[in-house]
Amino acid sequence: MKVTSSAFSGLASSIATLLVLVFASDYHYLPTKQFVSLVTTHRFQVYGDWRWLLPPLSGSTVSVYPLEFENRLLKPNYFYVPDPWEIEPKVGKCPFHHQA
Repeated sequence: MKVTSSAFSGLASSIATLLVLVFASDYHYLPTKQFVSLVTTHRFQVYGDWRWLLPPLSGSTVSVYPLEFENRLLKPNYFYVPDPWEIEPKVGKCPFHHQA
């Protein structure tokens, strides 16, 4: 039986696509699986915005989907600070000394 090159390249392309899908899906969902095992086995209280913990597409396929998280702001935390050059300077005060 003679295999034509176009049939062989089509088969090779299909096998390569299948391998990428299988290995990429396991690798992509590994952090999510580790996170869920941390939450369920160790019973940590986890806070977070549920919308940020799910991927934008096919969110219901990950194991985080049925879990509920309280969206709470914890302190100390890193907050955004406006750039110093965009803040209006206070008139009559030295910009380098807070006590002046």
